[in-house]
Amino acid sequence: MNGFERQQVAPRYANAPRNVAFELLNEPHDALNGEPWNALLAAVLGVVRQSNPTRIVVVGPTHWNSLKDLPVRSHDQLAIAAYPERADPRDVLVSEVATRVRELPRGAHVLTGSLRRQAQLLALRPDLEMVPVRGNVETRLRKRRESGAEATVLAAAGLARLGLVDEPAHPLEADELLPAPGQGTLAVQTRRGEAEALCAALDHPPTRAAAMAERAIVAAFGGDCTLPLAAWAREVEGRLVLTALLAAVDGSEVVRGEVASSDPGAVATACVVSMRDSGADALLDRIHSAVRSARAAR
Repeated sequence: MNGFERQQVAPRYANAPRNVAFELLNEPHDALNGEPWNALLAAVLGVVRQSNPTRIVVVGPTHWNSLKDLPVRSHDQLAIAAYPERADPRDVLVSEVATRVRELPRGAHVLTGSLRRQAQLLALRPDLEMVPVRGNVETRLRKRRESGAEATVLAAAGLARLGLVDEPAHPLEADELLPAPGQGTLAVQTRRGEAEALCAALDHPPTRAAAMAERAIVAAFGGDCTLPLAAWAREVEGRLVLTALLAAVDGSEVVRGEVASSDPGAVATACVVSMRDSGADALLDRIHSAVRSARAAR
């Protein structure tokens, strides 16, 4: 296991018998019916099995993927067995010239590959110039430095997990930039059955409740990483508060919903109803049409 995985796993099994060992196997593994591992399990852990009474073997990749990259619908033999405690769900503004979006110079260039971030940034600051960027976190940071762009926006949890603590990163609160559904959350995906039970000790119930509410928003609007959709659930005074947002790519239209409930199962349903009453479905049609037109023009 790498250092981050040990931090997540070790505390949950601190009271396990001394003769219980954990091992992460890195070999490629076809988990179900010969389907390719990476295509099947875009997740943190693959198959967990107990090979003898004193040895638990975890078979999977050596890195943990974010829940926001995991499809809402997956193979029926797979389950999300655990949601470890969530890291910081916020985005950060990486910039030497501003600590908040409102402080950026007029016409500032902002690197982002996310339509969710682009839409919200333009809703706040229509004068900003969005510069498309692809690649991993290090690549995006390097491109910001090389291009001379005033800023880029990244996930706080991603920077922290990579140990990139020296960057000029400034957390953005939800009133500036609402996070992606599942941002900062990891998911332990396993085969159903014994594997699911073995990983249950990693679960953090408040994180699970928030994750399920946010993923229900994604399911309701058919969202994926290409849709300007945001959702953030958190516990406040014993109730689950869910805020969700759908925005036009150019920031010209925003539909927002916010619901609080003591019933986590009801909060997402109520939030979706609120958004639909405010025109979310019509906006969604316009977003899809705009995206199709943009692709056709390339």
